[in-house]
Amino acid sequence: MRTVLRWAPDPARFCAQDCAREWAPLLAPPGTKPNIRYPMGFEKAAEMPPAEDQITDPRKAPDWTVIEGAAGPQWVYKGWHLVFTRRAAGGSAPPPDDITWNTLKFVPAPPRIAAPGFVATAYFGGAYALTDRDGRVLFTGHCAAPCAWRPLPAPMASGGLGDWKVSLSGDRAEWTFKGQQVFVSEESDPHAIPRGGRILRPQTSSGENR
Repeated sequence: MRTVLRWAPDPARFCAQDCAREWAPLLAPPGTKPNIRYPMGFEKAAEMPPAEDQITDPRKAPDWTVIEGAAGPQWVYKGWHLVFTRRAAGGSAPPPDDITWNTLKFVPAPPRIAAPGFVATAYFGGAYALTDRDGRVLFTGHCAAPCAWRPLPAPMASGGLGDWKVSLSGDRAEWTFKGQQVFVSEESDPHAIPRGGRILRPQTSSGENR
């Protein structure tokens, strides 16, 4: 699925003729009544005549709305006109010059994790990963001596939580996960890790890392 937006106030009435031969709109079920009207041209939302059961100010609209499109009622997501690439076109033909397109991506809700309070999650690379409170990814792995990776520091008084334990074997307290030392990324990209590292990811219900 892709999103298409013309550089005009109404994002869903334009895809017809040549455009419709390449792109198929995401139609709403037959008989669905459009529930939003987008301003046309220089028309402002406040100047539009009221319509029964219709949203006249797109800024107050929910994420998913139905609008009257060129092929009938169709779905709009956050103001973006949703289309599929037609099988015959194969996605090879670019959209017209006055259209920009991008893929519509699904991001699942953040998983619930059993970890110390400072551990958070971030979605990147198609999956969630564990990070510290600053958004820097956490990882494990074998660090050859002399090790330049930064261990994840822990408070001396912490007793740990589940698979998360505090190691006091070194000069300072450090976190471990399932017996492995945990490190925190120091790369310019906070989601990048050094070679040899393995990103820590939330566990599935079976206890395996995703």
